[in-house]
Amino acid sequence: MLDVKAGSGAFMKTPDDARTLARNMVAIGKACGRRMAALITDMSRPLGEAVGNTLEVVEAVRVLRGASKGDLYDVCVALAAEMTMLFAGVSRAEAESQVVGAIESGAAFQKMQEWVSAQGGDSAWLADVQHGDGADLAVPVVSPADGYLTNMDAEAIGGAAVLLGAGRSKKEDDIDHSAGIIVSKKTGDAVAKGQVLATLYTNDAAAVEPATKRYLGALTIGSEPPAATGLIFDIIR
Repeated sequence: MLDVKAGSGAFMKTPDDARTLARNMVAIGKACGRRMAALITDMSRPLGEAVGNTLEVVEAVRVLRGASKGDLYDVCVALAAEMTMLFAGVSRAEAESQVVGAIESGAAFQKMQEWVSAQGGDSAWLADVQHGDGADLAVPVVSPADGYLTNMDAEAIGGAAVLLGAGRSKKEDDIDHSAGIIVSKKTGDAVAKGQVLATLYTNDAAAVEPATKRYLGALTIGSEPPAATGLIFDIIR
């Protein structure tokens, strides 16, 4: 089961290019005797609300515990349902029912705890995770104007997270696992001047100003809401 991204934050910038890549990868898998499928999903804006290592683990926990039901939840359910259809041969409705049932019963989160424990991780930590766990600074980024968030450059937002320490600019750089961004407003949302758009988490005070500038530069605020777009462009089987 493949999740092939398309958009500013993806390797493939357009859905058509993502479809070409997905078709090739699905064909390779089938040639090796595997049951294969790929979803073409939107990465023109951040998926979910977290950008960064620990922050994304926290959000994954929230999704698997059923506490977060935004776009990340929707894409995860779609991927897991398609995977269930591949191995169990059931209908989409039955597959989605099984996936949602595993989340709501706690089985999905329990399985996460099991594989974290199996790899030597602290599964008890997962039961009480917090946003920004371990970061010294939590700095809000506020809207410079009233309007609608009409576009987000996901690649540039990832660059802002790198400035905060969440990724590497050079191979030898260390990664600060507590650094990153929590996104509060996303494409299509109405915003007001001074309203919090995101919160930056870091242990490097000098990174706050350039990361804030990079984040704001990744956004476009207009007077009219953008046309609504779906998260899933296509399914390749």
